This record gives sequence, C-alpha cells and structure tokens, in this order.
Amino acid sequence: MRVSFRFLAVGVAAALTLFASNDAYSQSIPLSDSELSTQEVFVSLRRAILNPERVFILDLRSNGLSKFPPEFDKLVNLQVLLLDNNPIVQLPASVAKFKNLQTLSVKSNLLKSLPDLTNLTRLQRLEVAGNYLTMIPASISALKQLGTLDIGSNFLTKLPPQIGDLPELRDLNVRNNKLTTLPNEISTLKNLQALTLAENQLKSLPAGLGGLSNLTFLDLSENDLNSLPKEVIGLTNLQQLIMADNHLTSWPAETASKLANLQTLDLANNKMPKFPVEITNLPSLQVLRFNNNRILELPAEIGKMTKLVHLSMAYSLVKQLPPEIGNLDKLLLLDLHYNHLTSLPKEIGKMVSLRTLHVSGNKLTDLPIEELAKLKFMTTFSISGNPIPYKMEKELSRLFPTAQIQ
Repeated sequence: MRVSFRFLAVGVAAALTLFASNDAYSQSIPLSDSELSTQEVFVSLRRAILNPERVFILDLRSNGLSKFPPEFDKLVNLQVLLLDNNPIVQLPASVAKFKNLQTLSVKSNLLKSLPDLTNLTRLQRLEVAGNYLTMIPASISALKQLGTLDIGSNFLTKLPPQIGDLPELRDLNVRNNKLTTLPNEISTLKNLQALTLAENQLKSLPAGLGGLSNLTFLDLSENDLNSLPKEVIGLTNLQQLIMADNHLTSWPAETASKLANLQTLDLANNKMPKFPVEITNLPSLQVLRFNNNRILELPAEIGKMTKLVHLSMAYSLVKQLPPEIGNLDKLLLLDLHYNHLTSLPKEIGKMVSLRTLHVSGNKLTDLPIEELAKLKFMTTFSISGNPIPYKMEKELSRLFPTAQIQ
C-alpha cells in the first residue's frame, strides 16, 4: 500500500502532539497551505475540544458564541480561527498564545478591545470589522507577516503609529470609523496595494502617502475633502480612485500625466459646477462615475475618452450631449437618467458597443430611432418618465425584441 510522504508528514506532526500530557498540549510545526487545505474544518467547539491536537481550522461563525470554556486553551495548533457574527465581548487570553495562528476573523461581534498580539508573529490575516473597538494596540507592530488588516466599522478616532511597522501589509481597510487624521507612519507601508478610508472625517492626507508606489486602489469616499489631495497625484500606479460623497469643486490639471494608469474614477455626489476638461486627458480611464454633480453640459473633449466602457452622469443638470460623444465606441453603459435632456444626438448611433442606455426622467420628446437601430448589442433601454410618444416606444420594442425596455 502506498502512502504519500506528505500524508506521513502530517500524520507525524499530529502524532507528536499526542505525547503531551492531558494538561499541556505542545504546538506542532505549522502546516503548509497545501497541507492545511486537506484538514478537516471543525464547526463544533465541543468536538474540537475533544480532539485538540487535530484542530487546525475552527469555524464557529454565527454560533451564538459568547464565552469560551477553559479547554479552549488546548487548541494550540490552530492556524485558522473564524468567529464572525457572534456576541463575543472579549477574546480569551489564550488566543494570544496560539503562535501558529495565520487567520483570525472576529467580524461583527461586540469586542471593545483586542488581546496582546505580540506572540502572533505568523498572523497573515486579521479581520475585526464591525465591533466596538476604540483603539488598536501598539503590539500590532509584532505582526510582521500580516498581509490583510480589516478594522472597518469600529469607533477608532486614530491609528497607532505602529501601523507603519507592518512590512507585508497589502490590504488595509479602516472604513466607517471616526478618523480625522492618519499617522505619517502609514507612508512606510511600501507593499500596500489597497487602502480603504471611506466614511471617516478626513480633511487631508499625510504628506508621505504619495510615496506608496504599489497602491492600486484608494477609496476616500464620504470624507470631508474639498479638493483632490496632492498626495494622491503622486500615486502613479493607482488604478481605482473612489472619491464620491466629498465636497470637491474642481480637478487639478496635472493628474493626466501623473495618474496615467487610472482606470476607474468615481466622483459622484460632489459639488462640481462643471465637468473638468482635465479628466478627459486621463489616458487609461475606463469607468467614470460623475452622478449627482451640478454640471450643465459635457465638453466636446469627452470624445477623446475612447477607452471608456462605463459613463454615469445621472442626477445632474445636463441639457444636451455633444456630437463628440459618438466617439466612445467601446462604451457598454451610458447612464444619463434624471437630467434635463430634450434630445439625443444622432451620433449616438456610432456607439456600436453600447448595451445599456439609461435616459429615464429627462425631457425627451423624440428619439433618433434610425441611429439607435445601429446599436445591435442593446439589452436595456430605460426611457420612462419622458414625454415620448407611445408609438416610438413600440418601435423600439420592434427593433430590439430581446431588449428590456423600461
């Protein structure tokens, strides 16, 4: 009978723990990712306690768990501990002794503090969003292998400077807290790729943030920013920038050369009095959301944005579209509902990739039917709330029998 060496290695590692006494359990060497993927996922705390040396993955999400029995301390081989959606007020002190722990998720509980993290040096993922935390302990600096930190939806008023001591951190989420500033040390997170700062009270960013050269995603929505922070302009590898629900009134000209890799830009729900021509110079932009601003018209330069696949301009004051919009032949979705449009340009027929067109809630009395007929891939028309003749709606239904016409 053949037995794989990997199976033997796992078996030996598990067997070694059996030599421990009933009162003390020794930790085995952590399993590799491939070995871990073959382990049983324990979903019962009672059963886990009966087999402590075999428990590498414990999933107790949504169990109504609020307290831990003393025997929980014996689960020293734990590498993945999932405790989301429980009424846990405090983690047991023994968690800080689980030196093999790689993933700790305690989202949507009642935590008011975190235990000492000093010994969790193998931790790669820490998720404690949706609790009542008011501070992050300085001992977080010990987590040198941490790649993901989710501390969103808590009551944090500041981040500790030790946040900068996490050299492997790639994803940091502090959404929905009460931050008014960020520590300068955040600029030392050179491997950071995604930074979510939405739903805070930020008015500015630390000067060094522009040096995060690996950052590709930045969410600054729902803060108190009056302009695009100059630090953002230095993020030359940024691909997605979300700045919806701020107080922006303008857009700096130098972004075209600095943010050459930007593919998604969300400026919805700001206070832009006009569409910034500078945006049309962003060479890689594919998705632009500009809903609910104060603009009256789109500039002819929008025709330069030939890589756009998604353009949302809903809930604005646009009265007409420039003919140049027909140059957007890669556009898949055009959302113009609830503006002041009275007509659509015949050039819309050149947008041959268009699949979804939202123009409901405007003042359209006519549609360029012959031009719309050229849009062979249309799947959705939203035209309700316009004084369009019923016969024109029927004509659309005839031209596009499989499309959804609302």
